[in-house]
Amino acid sequence: MGTRAIYTFEDATDERHIFVHYDGYPVGAAEYFRQWLDAGVSWTIPRFEADEAAAGFVSAIKTGPGNVRIAGARFTYSDVEFGYRVFMKGDALHIQCSTTDYWGEAPAEHVVFNGPMTEFLATAKTIQAEAFDAA
Repeated sequence: MGTRAIYTFEDATDERHIFVHYDGYPVGAAEYFRQWLDAGVSWTIPRFEADEAAAGFVSAIKTGPGNVRIAGARFTYSDVEFGYRVFMKGDALHIQCSTTDYWGEAPAEHVVFNGPMTEFLATAKTIQAEAFDAA
């Protein structure tokens, strides 16, 4: 499915943005996160650096030309339906999932999930249903 998303990897001093053209809804994002975490191409948590994690994410999910791109900013692309912020909270990986509304003067994000990555992976289907019901 061509649901586009932006994935922002954040640490205390940096953030990196990855645009993914396909499967950006929460169930698809959960699968991308599983691929990334299972691939072993980023530091083991709790070590987390935004640039290194973003590079590992791209390495784990890129399948061909055009489907994954590095974005200069969170709102570089105006047709992104979902946004994901990935960051550490204590010793645990966290995620914030938002829908994005581009109809106003500036993009507006509406948070539909904010919590541990493990919880997001376990409840992505419910998060997705609630996000689409709210739209």
